[in-house]
Amino acid sequence: MGKRIAFIAGYFISSFLVFIILTAALLTTLFSSNSLHKTIIYAEKPKYQALPEETREINGMITTSDSRITALEEFFARYDSPLKPYAELIVTEADKHGLDYRLVPAIAMKESTLCHKIPKHSHNCWGYGIYGGKTTYFTDYPEAITTVSKGLGERYVGIGLVSPEEIMKKYNPVSNGSWAETVNFVMGQISTHL
Repeated sequence: MGKRIAFIAGYFISSFLVFIILTAALLTTLFSSNSLHKTIIYAEKPKYQALPEETREINGMITTSDSRITALEEFFARYDSPLKPYAELIVTEADKHGLDYRLVPAIAMKESTLCHKIPKHSHNCWGYGIYGGKTTYFTDYPEAITTVSKGLGERYVGIGLVSPEEIMKKYNPVSNGSWAETVNFVMGQISTHL
């Protein structure tokens, strides 16, 4: 029994020593290799005459993109919509006003087939402020997107009207439910692009 314990202890000690030796050898090889990439990035020109010592520090910038913007760009491109360049603005305004980022594009699809059927020079793809003989005009799409998003945020979502069904009751009260049904369908179509 004593020999067995001594054998097991010896096995574990020798395994540990081999691990330490191999780790030291690997680290020595890594830090003495001249083939490693050595990069230094300066925020401004160095203020010294001699070159700095080589370092093994790598600095870099990581950028991420919002998949919602990409989804909207693909959606708008699919329907050749003039809103494509404003996908990022739509997402930014949605976040700013507590909206689902798909709501403004979905309403634009329902009201104007993504701006293909609007009053001339109105930039109003949402039927926003269009009733009776009145038409609301915007100078450009960014102004329209900002105004519509703010209006939906304050006068709809801000008072608890969040779903297309709830929004429809105030936005298009004469609808038999098809307005909300279409807006929901389009929002689902945008989701498939994520």
